[in-house]
Amino acid sequence: MSRKSKQKSKRKAKPQKTVPQRPLQSSWWAAVKSFLKEFFLNHGVNGFHDSYEEDLTNEGIRKKDLIWGPLFLVTGIAIALLPLYRWGSFVEESLPSRIFLIFVLEATAIGMGISGFTRIRNAIKTKSNKNDSEK
Repeated sequence: MSRKSKQKSKRKAKPQKTVPQRPLQSSWWAAVKSFLKEFFLNHGVNGFHDSYEEDLTNEGIRKKDLIWGPLFLVTGIAIALLPLYRWGSFVEESLPSRIFLIFVLEATAIGMGISGFTRIRNAIKTKSNKNDSEK
């Protein structure tokens, strides 16, 4: 072996620099902040949905679902009641278009209601499973 190869093998590896990471958060404020980022920064122009959960723990994600769930549920109920509230605008349309519009609105409302209900149910189930495992 040559002298240079012996020197190379004797060199110690330099430790890599570690980047300090932010601690994960599970507070309500962190969940609200993540919710507001999703609500205002996902405007739909780019065609994809960012979740902004990079600094949330599982508990923080559960709390954010407890914010999104009732919002979807209330919006679904409001959309479902829209044909009753604005019936005059639906009566002016022809019968096939009126039926189609009401069908689309009710299908959207049912979908949003189910989505909100399942988010709330899963968040509550996750909390109860966590409590059962701690006992």
